[in-house]
Amino acid sequence: MAGSLYVVRTGAWALTANATKSLLLIPPGANSWFTATEISVSIDDSAAKAGVGIVLYAVTPLGSPAGTTFTPVLTRRGGGNVAQTGAALTQLTAEPTTVEVLKDWYVQPFGGLMVIQNPLGREPQSASGTTLRFGLRYVNPTGGSTANIRAYLEFEDS
Repeated sequence: MAGSLYVVRTGAWALTANATKSLLLIPPGANSWFTATEISVSIDDSAAKAGVGIVLYAVTPLGSPAGTTFTPVLTRRGGGNVAQTGAALTQLTAEPTTVEVLKDWYVQPFGGLMVIQNPLGREPQSASGTTLRFGLRYVNPTGGSTANIRAYLEFEDS
């Protein structure tokens, strides 16, 4: 049976020009791992500007990140109905220490929409019972957009 499916989302958040900020950070499960199945970012600028970099990363050691606590939302019941990952962070105000970039993209702020559905068998996967976490952040250039950004990461708990 497939695992349960969850989503962590940010809600609308204003971009900061010349900044790198984490949109969300998801902890690992104590007794299981999770598989990132879909990632989405959208930006609502009204004029064309320089692209905003979007980065999917893994981080360990963690350091002292801070942000808004977000409990993953169950979107499909599978093997269980309690998220093994616990509370995630969104709209981080303090970044984790050293990150390892897994994948990265540019999104045009004017009508910018990115939806990535990871191919089966090639999804990024966490490790259970470790400090490895997955994060999603933006890298906005000098003079970049200050429009709103929204993001989510959907994952299957295994």
